[in-house]
Amino acid sequence: RLQIGAQHLRNIRARTLQGIGLGLSFGKLPGSLCNKYMLVDGDKVVFGSYSFTWSTARMDRNMITVTTGQVVDFYDRDFRELYAISEKLDLYREFHLSSPTTNSTATLRSKAAPKRPPLPATTSRFQVSLGDSRNPEIQVPAHKFYNPKYELAFGNVPR
Repeated sequence: RLQIGAQHLRNIRARTLQGIGLGLSFGKLPGSLCNKYMLVDGDKVVFGSYSFTWSTARMDRNMITVTTGQVVDFYDRDFRELYAISEKLDLYREFHLSSPTTNSTATLRSKAAPKRPPLPATTSRFQVSLGDSRNPEIQVPAHKFYNPKYELAFGNVPR
């Protein structure tokens, strides 16, 4: 059995989110996200059926694709949008460990952050663009992807 202690988790931060799910008369079945991709240094995307587990690496037949270029921007934007609607996962609670003592300023900072309401099931994050939202509850992250490699092609880009 895997022995994980508090010292193993101190530099690991994890976040979680669920899919839209399915509303039923007796409750809601939670959904899941089934797409897997990895951004590498902001200029490559690795995706496919590969799972980062021991058994997959040694026993299963998988497909992995590495791409570069403009398609990376789509995956970067998707990652940032998913990260913006994700919630912090307390790994100490997940592994039934007592969390180490933290200073009071970190505790105050974490309590002050408001919890974001989930997106309604009828609206996809791909259907809303910045400044075009008719529903004020939908919050699309206001960011732009700036990468030094684009300054070579476009000159000095204002930030």
